[in-house]
Amino acid sequence: MNQRPLLAGPILIYDGECGFCTRAAQFLSQRFRQTSNATARSYQFLGEVGLAQFGLRIEDAKRCAWWVTPMGETLGAHRAMAAALATTTGPLHLVGVLIDNVTLRPLSRAVYLLVAKNRRHLSRLLIRH
Repeated sequence: MNQRPLLAGPILIYDGECGFCTRAAQFLSQRFRQTSNATARSYQFLGEVGLAQFGLRIEDAKRCAWWVTPMGETLGAHRAMAAALATTTGPLHLVGVLIDNVTLRPLSRAVYLLVAKNRRHLSRLLIRH
C-alpha cells in the first residue's frame, strides 16, 4: 500500500503561473478557518518531488487544482474547489458544501471545466482591473 505523509492540515495545490488561479488560491487561503491548518501552494513551489509525495505528477497539477487532505487523500478539479470552499467560514463554506453535494457535482464539474478552459482569459481580465 502506498503510504502518504500525514499533514498538519490540507493543502490546495494550484497553478502558480496562472494569474486567475493564484488570485483564487490567495483569496481562499486568506479565508481558511485557522483551526483547519489549511494552506495553498503552487505546484511549481512543490515541484515534482513534492507532488509525488501526494501521488501527483506535474501533468496532473497542470490539468486541474488539487486538494490533499491531512490523511493524503487527493481530490481534483471541482471536488478540490468544493473542499477548499468548505474549509472557509460563512457563505463560502456553504457554497463549498452545496457544490460537493452528489446531485450538484455534474453542474460543479461543468462550471469548473468552463472556468479552467478560459482561465487565461480570466487572468487577463483581472490584470486590467
